[in-house]
Amino acid sequence: MIDGNYSAMDGKASPLMPQRLARATGIILLGGSRWASLARYFRRTLIERERAGALAGNRDSVKWAMIRWIMVNSPANLRRYRRHLPKTGLAFLELRGMRGLRGLYASWGLDR
Repeated sequence: MIDGNYSAMDGKASPLMPQRLARATGIILLGGSRWASLARYFRRTLIERERAGALAGNRDSVKWAMIRWIMVNSPANLRRYRRHLPKTGLAFLELRGMRGLRGLYASWGLDR
């Protein structure tokens, strides 16, 4: 499993995206509100210091570039992903928020 959009900060596709898609068996695109994404960013940066998926020894901090990324760049990226990711031929599922993700976890018998 990979998490994140793996695009460069300038909005162009990262050279890593084709490699990651080549190894993928399916894609789950998590869309939703920019405000909800911003809230999750603040929670994981300021509160969830020992969260699953964090890099060992790394301490997150709030960065203006990331806030701008979430609020300005993310909507355009989400539109681009909606157009291009289904064309990969991989199983594709789009969830419109955390409620959808929680429902998917429950239907697959997974815990967070």
